[in-house]
Amino acid sequence: MTMGVVLGGGCGDGRRLSNDVTPEAATHRLASYEHTCAIRQSGLFCWGYDSLGQLGTGTTADGFVGPVEAVVAGADAVEVAVGTTHTCVRHASGQVSCWGGNNYGQLGGGTVSPFSTDAVTVPGIDDALEVAAGFDSTCVRRTDGTVACWGAAEAPATNPGSLVPVAIRGLTDVVQLVGSNYDYCARQGDGSVSCWTFSYNGPGAPAPAGLPAAREMSAAHTVCVVSAASGEVVCHDDAVPPPSPVPGLTNPIKLSAGETVTCALDANGGVTCLDIFGFLAQTTVTGQVIAFPADIPAVDIAVGAFGFCVLRGDDSIACLTEPATTLTPVGNLPP
Repeated sequence: MTMGVVLGGGCGDGRRLSNDVTPEAATHRLASYEHTCAIRQSGLFCWGYDSLGQLGTGTTADGFVGPVEAVVAGADAVEVAVGTTHTCVRHASGQVSCWGGNNYGQLGGGTVSPFSTDAVTVPGIDDALEVAAGFDSTCVRRTDGTVACWGAAEAPATNPGSLVPVAIRGLTDVVQLVGSNYDYCARQGDGSVSCWTFSYNGPGAPAPAGLPAAREMSAAHTVCVVSAASGEVVCHDDAVPPPSPVPGLTNPIKLSAGETVTCALDANGGVTCLDIFGFLAQTTVTGQVIAFPADIPAVDIAVGAFGFCVLRGDDSIACLTEPATTLTPVGNLPP
């Protein structure tokens, strides 16, 4: 099936079968946090809040803005990631450019400023295979299997954050990169998962996540993996230790995580979400798992701060935003 957009977001699906196989680029063409961006056949389109120019129109706007073309992205964006107030795209060349909020250097251009309505090309990055964005930072997976990050730096940039890309030490053979909030995780070729925090004290050292070898993962406050051995979804969150399989989530083809919700997409087009704090269900039941019908049917998913968006088989996009309980089609999106 030929699709005009492939969803992505915080989680990735780049894989390496062995050290002799060229690592694959990610296919995230939709990302969501407090604003959402989707790569369509005709370009990049974004909607949501635009107070710092994060929608990429070259201007700023107050309030919620419907789908608009992110003209600053250029014509060759192949992946998109969004942070709280900034947006980054990976270009076909392997370069990365970002725009929007830059109060902590999250755009990667070497400066701190309130925002930039122009796209900033990140220096020193021309081999990116995957990009992930957090609150005030950004990370990329590179062709050599390493990870570089930037941001979380306060003016005059004397704290341990970084205004330019810095390598995350100890990570090699990375085949998937995910991130949200201040948390990032990397899956290596053997399925092991390591995570670190990139906050205003700089990037922490990656540490094993204590989860089974994975074939897919997502990360925010809750880190979840699809076990390579069993197909079970196993999650770890400080609020619900220890790591254990999530009932009702088996053999998903993709995971995606937002601030408090993790969703799984199954091969039949159904979406099931782990909603620990009851945001989607409007309940306080701990460990809530909510199943959405397969008649969506979704072929990809991206979870944001207040809900999620799905790509349907007919190439349309629909979103659920808390406190709503049903998905609403996104109108005015070109092919």
